[in-house]
Amino acid sequence: RGFCRGLYVIESLPIRSGVEQCRVTFVQNIDAGGIIPTWVVDKNTGKALNIVQEIVDEFRQDEKVDAAEIRELTTFIREAGEEEVYSEEEEALIKRVRQKFLDSLKEGNWRKLRSPDNFVTMESIEQPGNNREQGTLIGRSVTVVDATIEQCAAWNYNKMTRKKLNERSQNGELSKKMIKINNHSDLYYLLMDLGVAGLKPREWLVRMVWKVVDENTIWTSAEDVKHDDFPIGGGKGNEYVRGSADAFYKFEKLPDVRGVPQTRVTYCQNVDLKGNIPKIIANNRVTKVLAYLSRMRVKFDRSEDFDVRRRAELGRMIKKAKSTKESSAEALKRFEDLYSERRDCEQPRKDFGLAHESKVHATLFGGHGWGRTSVKVR
Repeated sequence: RGFCRGLYVIESLPIRSGVEQCRVTFVQNIDAGGIIPTWVVDKNTGKALNIVQEIVDEFRQDEKVDAAEIRELTTFIREAGEEEVYSEEEEALIKRVRQKFLDSLKEGNWRKLRSPDNFVTMESIEQPGNNREQGTLIGRSVTVVDATIEQCAAWNYNKMTRKKLNERSQNGELSKKMIKINNHSDLYYLLMDLGVAGLKPREWLVRMVWKVVDENTIWTSAEDVKHDDFPIGGGKGNEYVRGSADAFYKFEKLPDVRGVPQTRVTYCQNVDLKGNIPKIIANNRVTKVLAYLSRMRVKFDRSEDFDVRRRAELGRMIKKAKSTKESSAEALKRFEDLYSERRDCEQPRKDFGLAHESKVHATLFGGHGWGRTSVKVR
């Protein structure tokens, strides 16, 4: 017969983002009796303590907490962002990072990348290294998001939402931390496993600063820094390699479309993995890094709202054409006005299967709809 003894300690915590909080601590002592190998005990200890995770899953309200925190930061940026006072060091950081990427845009050797998202364009340019097989890449991605500039800036700046923390294992992230400096500046630490045999994990430490330029534009800059709380290598000698990274985000307000706010987001990043990293590995990673913008677009995507409203408007237009005997030329003009409203998009709002370059063109003649779809299949 075995022996088991356990203790639960449940402590009340302050309410967070409108959600009640408590801390649960579970301590357990188990004696299985007999001679049990240590590896068997180690293997089953986690299962015995898993009850705490079950409690977390039962009462989980991650989406509500994340939404409240992003909403709070969005409101602050909108209402008090322009009143923020920046130090000379912060102003210099913003200017330095922005100018670096502006200079790179003047060069003409940008290479288009195959984006996994039809609505996010990606390209890169090479910065020469010590030899032809090494070097770093500057990546740039651009998309339009169905949200305000403040919402986009707040979602991007808050790196520690529960959803982003839960996605760490999928992205190869081993650890991430943030230290608040002031209302518009944070230190951000990231430790990542590159997923390549033989390569040590890489770590980065950057200072992030956001700034409201005017009512139509927000900038966020990030640059390498050193800090005593984050020693190089995690304080563990050569276990990790400290990489280098700079990033610049530009959020530009666009005219609303059918009452839905629109923001053009430009994301530029230069990541140096350090060490003898083959260029092919850097090339493979740049698309994954730039795909961050796709996650932002999907987060705020309102394609279904657009589709419902467009179908309703098209239905009213067809009905009117039938009842008023509208001429073919008038009907075509009205339909083309409807179709061309989102001139930035050649692709339909919904993806057509796995086809990467799908284009839609439609015409309407005297109450009859005619459509044509061209799809490049690989």
